[in-house]
Formats: sequence, structure tokens, C-alpha cells
Amino acid sequence: MADRWSTYAFEFAGGLISNLPPLQQGIKAPGSARLLRNFEPSVEGGYQRILGYAKYSSTVVPTYGNPLVHGSGQTGTTLVIANIYKEPSVGEVFSIAGVTGTYTIASGGVSYDAVNYRVTLTLTTSLASSPADLAAVTFTTNSGLVEGIAAWENKVIAIRNRNAYYGIGTTWTKFNTPSYGTVLVNGGSQTGSSLIVDGLTAAPQMGDTFTIAGVEKVYTVTTDATVTSGGATLSINPALASSPADNASITFLTANMSAVSGKCRFSKYRIGTSERIMWVDGANPPMKWDGTTFTMLNDAPADVIGAQHVANFKEHMFFAKGDKLYFTSPYSDNDFIPANGSGVISVGTTITALIVFREQLIIFGEKKIKRLVGNTLSDFVLQPITENVGCVATDTVQEVGSDVMFLGPDGLRLLSATDRIGDFGLAVVSKVIQKEMTELISTASSFSSIVVKNKSQYRIFGYNSAGSNHQDHRVDCSTRKGIQNNKQMVLDERQKDPVYQPGLFVCLCMSTCKVFLQVHQSIATKPPLLPSSRHARILR
Repeated sequence: MADRWSTYAFEFAGGLISNLPPLQQGIKAPGSARLLRNFEPSVEGGYQRILGYAKYSSTVVPTYGNPLVHGSGQTGTTLVIANIYKEPSVGEVFSIAGVTGTYTIASGGVSYDAVNYRVTLTLTTSLASSPADLAAVTFTTNSGLVEGIAAWENKVIAIRNRNAYYGIGTTWTKFNTPSYGTVLVNGGSQTGSSLIVDGLTAAPQMGDTFTIAGVEKVYTVTTDATVTSGGATLSINPALASSPADNASITFLTANMSAVSGKCRFSKYRIGTSERIMWVDGANPPMKWDGTTFTMLNDAPADVIGAQHVANFKEHMFFAKGDKLYFTSPYSDNDFIPANGSGVISVGTTITALIVFREQLIIFGEKKIKRLVGNTLSDFVLQPITENVGCVATDTVQEVGSDVMFLGPDGLRLLSATDRIGDFGLAVVSKVIQKEMTELISTASSFSSIVVKNKSQYRIFGYNSAGSNHQDHRVDCSTRKGIQNNKQMVLDERQKDPVYQPGLFVCLCMSTCKVFLQVHQSIATKPPLLPSSRHARILR
């Protein structure tokens, strides 16, 4: 029988442990946690509450790009809009530059031309005045996914509804405008559905849109152009509203992207003195941007079109599609000529992720991991790491400290341990919360991850489809497709309009390889309130 109180000093440390009985945990790991929600390890020692997140921008990422009024003189309750790459929905609200008021799309009031990217709308009220040709149309309601987010230089890039934008924390600027040179009309008195132009440095593609100085309306290229000595005859829709003047300037508006059903994945790199970012989306040619010029690699080999992964390694760009790894010639991001040093490697497994680590390109498959070493086509060598374990979730691969972490079929793994001891469970760093990790893997349909360097943390987010929708698409650290890891901004989304989704948040403190768990169980229009400290039960 206890007859006095005594003091036992222990440190709040060790993280969440759920794979030990309470008594055994109390003896072996005093100071560790049985339940740790919305708490994280402090860099100053002990635990601290996770303080939530802040929006990167309060401005909505535009849904429809840069839609424009298609022709002047429109009146009444009908309006034709061009340069719109997603079909708007009944009930959506918009405004028109130079026209008073807002307008709502009436029931049955959408007739969308998905080939030429125009829509004829029926409105619930008549136009207050006739809008000017090419007047900007701004939608105030939003729908559709954000397919990719990347932090690059001092900007954030967002991909949404077949358009690319950058922001610096305030508004968003669309930048997927084709760069075809200084394009001019070649010859006056042209009429009909073709237009002769010159000054081209690349071939306009089917679906690109443009305007002509002095001529009303927006025009869509209807077939891929063939360029000879800088000149081409463009097939267009609609027919010319009037004959353009010789040397009238052509302004391209939007490069056509196919609809994306997956995530965009990015690679940041440098060629010469030019900082660039390249991304792939599983549907389109690879796309790149240097902060000024946007380029789609339309001339890439057919097998590179629709690549799902991209990385820059040894001054080559590598693109993964299926079980093939394609790479450009050295010091180039668009040269696929074999004689110049480009090539293709069959890795023998469907590629799920790429990451450059310590002078090697690590190639993850679902059941295998390999590495590519060497410098050029002449000495590239593919070597196995393991034949029994792979990465089951593409966007969980991150470089953490001096290692690479990824989600395997049995939990989170470190590459060095997997390489050293194969597929044994000793390589699984999430064993201490195996129950939670098993639940995460079995219930989540998609994953994302980030590294929070100033906290020495790796965070993995699992998306669970049992959430509610919310009409908001500000860039937010709660839900978005496609993460680029050096900003704590983005998670994942699968539903139509989610902002905050329930799911499992696992945080590994890499300074100690301890696991900390955060679970969000509610949906809110603001980040969920954090529980008080009484929810952190610390074992003695």
C-alpha cells in the first residue's frame, strides 16, 4: 500500500507509440504518447500544438482561364463567349467588363463547343448594354479541380482546368500562352476559314486560340499547322469576321491542353543561367516555363507524350511512362535525337516515382526499386536495389535529411534501410504506429507528402473520399492535387470542390525518427479548431 508521494522526472519525448501494451510502453518509453492529436514535436524539445495553416492567397485560382466576349453587338439574354476551355454550368454567375451588373446562366442555357472552345449562354436577365468585342468575362462561382501546385522561385504555380497560372500571394496570372514568334498576317484581302501568316518559330497546334489586330472575334486553330520558312496557312474557326490588313499582328491567347484526370508532377532545374520548371500530367506533352516563355514539347516523341513522372538528372531531362524511362540529350530539355545522346531505358516495372539522390536516379516501381548511375548515354547503368518492395503511392517519395522516405505496402520506409536489408520489416520506420498506417493505406485513395525542413518533419497526407464538398478554390494547405515539397501549402483532392477533407496526417520527426499523428475528423469552412492540451495523454 502506497504511504507517500514521490517524484519521477521524465522528458516529454518519443512521439506516438501505438504498437505496445500500455504497461510495456510506460516502462520502455516513458514520455512517449498513447494519443497525440494535433500535436507535433517541438524543435525546442517536448511537444507543441500544431497551430493550423494560413492561406497562401485569398484570391481564387480562376476556373475558366481568360474567357472573352466573342463579337460585338450582342444584346438580350444570349451571350457568346470564346477562349473558354471548360464548359460552364447552369446557375454560375459572372460579370462582363464595361457592362453593369452580374449575370446568371439560365436553366438549359449552356451550348458548349468543345472543339473550338466557345459557349453560347442563355441568361436569366438581359444584358444591360452590348459588351465590346473581346471584353473580359469574370466568373464569380467556381468548379473544377486544381490538378497541380508547385512552389518555384518566388512564385506559386497552379494548374486548373487546362490552364496554368502563377501567383505571388495576391492575384493569379495565366501564363500558358503559346510562344510562336512575332506572328503577322501575310497578305491582305484574306477571307474564309484559312489565314496565311509568317514570322512563326514553331507550329501552332489544333485548339490554340488567337486574335487578329483590327478583326473582331477569337479564332481557334482547327488542325496542327505545317511551318515552312516561318510561314504557314492556318485552318481556323470561325471564318474571318473581316479581311485583316497585311502584317496585322496575331496574338495567341491559350495553348491547348487536353483534360487531365490525374496529378501534375514537377521538376525544377537549371540550364545555363536559365532557371526552369517542367511538368507532366499523364495526358499532354511535357510543359516548361522559365518565368517568361511557356512551351509545350509538341515535337517530343509520341511515347513521351502523356509522361507521368519527370526529373532532371546529370543534365538530362528524364520522363517516365509505363515501364520506360526516356531522356533528352545532355544540357537540353527538348532534344530527343539519339545521335545527340538521348535514349530510352526499359526498367522492367511500371514506374511509380522518380527522385534524384546522391548522384543517382532512384526509380520506384510498385514492387521493385532500381537506381540509374552514370553520366551520359555511354555509361548509364541500371542497378537493382530491391526486387520485393516498391512504392505504392507516387507522391510520398521525399528526400529527408540524408535518406529517402516513401510509402511501401507495409508502411513508411527509408531507402537506405530497404537497400541494406531488403524487404524485411526492420526497414519500416512507421512500425510504432502500424495500426494507424495500415488503416491509412487501406482507406485512403490518394496520397501526398511534404517535408517541413525547419521542423525536421516528413508529413504524409491520405485522402479519404468520405468528406463533404465546399465551394472554394483558394490555394490552401488543406486540399489540392499535386504537391511540390518546399512549401507547406497543398494536399490532395478527388472530389469536385473540397477545401478541407478528413484524413490521416502522419508526421515523422526525422531528428529522432519518431512518429507523431494528427487526425482531422471534421469538415469546416475554416481550418478545424485544434483540441486543447488535455487531448495529449502522456505516459509516465
